[in-house]
Amino acid sequence: MYNLEVWKKQKKELKLTFEELSEKSGISISTLKNIFNGYTPDPRMETVKAIETALDLIHTDTYTTLLEEELIEVFRDFGNQYGTDGQKFLLKILKTIINERK
Repeated sequence: MYNLEVWKKQKKELKLTFEELSEKSGISISTLKNIFNGYTPDPRMETVKAIETALDLIHTDTYTTLLEEELIEVFRDFGNQYGTDGQKFLLKILKTIINERK
């Protein structure tokens, strides 16, 4: 499964045109437009993975714990407030803390 709203937000954040996304993903422009406009509600899994890779998103078929979901939500909220650069900064801080505890 995929989250079209996340895709749209990430495409906008990366400032990608459909042409650029097509080049990165190997998916035709018309197919991308159909998916992003909701005309193709159930694209093939390999298409989903190609688009998510091109959008620098990680596709996973695994389940997450509630604590992991909370962390993800906090990270997204932080991104909404401070942008991608803020998220990168926060990630750097977390990695520093982890490395200091090793």
